[in-house]
Amino acid sequence: LWSDFGGKGLNLALGLNQLGVDVYTLLAVGVDAEAQGLQAYLKTVGLNTDGLTIVDDRSGFCVGWVSTHGENMIVIYPGANHLLNAQHIHQAIARIQASQLVCAQFELLDEPIMAAFTLAKQAGVKTLLNPSPWRAIPSELLGLTDILVLNYTEAVAFFNLDIKQIIDWQAVLTQYIGQGELVIVTLGEQGCVAYHAQYGYCAQAAWTIQQVDATGAGDAFTVGLMYALMHN
Repeated sequence: LWSDFGGKGLNLALGLNQLGVDVYTLLAVGVDAEAQGLQAYLKTVGLNTDGLTIVDDRSGFCVGWVSTHGENMIVIYPGANHLLNAQHIHQAIARIQASQLVCAQFELLDEPIMAAFTLAKQAGVKTLLNPSPWRAIPSELLGLTDILVLNYTEAVAFFNLDIKQIIDWQAVLTQYIGQGELVIVTLGEQGCVAYHAQYGYCAQAAWTIQQVDATGAGDAFTVGLMYALMHN
C-alpha cells in the first residue's frame, strides 16, 4: 500500500507543468493535514498555487485497486471538490480570459464547469472536457465544449452503445461532431479514435507494452493531447 497526491484534475495540471506549460489550477481542498501537505508539494514542483481554494470540508481522496493484469478500479470521495462553485470561478476571470485552453473534469460539479466554460467561450478560449468520473453530461455543457475526451466505458454510456455489437466508431463520432470541434475516444490496448470537424476521422493504434498499472494512463494521454493542441 502507498499513498500520494493525485486525482484527475491535479494529474493533468502536474503533467502539463512538467512539460513547461504555465498552468493555473482551480482546486478546492479542505482544512486538514492533506491540504497542507499538498500546498507544500505543489510549491516544491513549481506549480502555481494561487487557485488553491480552502473550503470547510475534508479534502477529496480516492482508493485504487490494480489487478494482476494491470487493470485498475478507483473509488472516489469528492469531499472539498464539490464545494468549488461559480463564485470561485469568477474570481479567476482574468486567468481564464488569458488562457489558451480551459480544461475540466467531473471531480467537480456542473456549476463551476459551466461558469468556467462560459467565460472561456466569451473570450474565444478553447474548452476541453474529460467527463470522468462519469456522469451524464448536460446539453448546455456540451454546447460549450470544443474538445471532448472519453474512455471506452464513458463513450459507451454517452452514445448509448450496445457493447454486444461491433462498434463503428467512425459512424458514431461523425454523428456527434456537430456539437464540437474534436471528439476522442481512448480504447486502451486498441489505441484511440478521433473525429475532427475539419480534418475528419482518425484511428491510432496503441504502442505494444507490458501493462503493469493503468492508473493515470488516460490522464497522461490527455496531457499529451492538450500540449500538442496548444503547440500546433
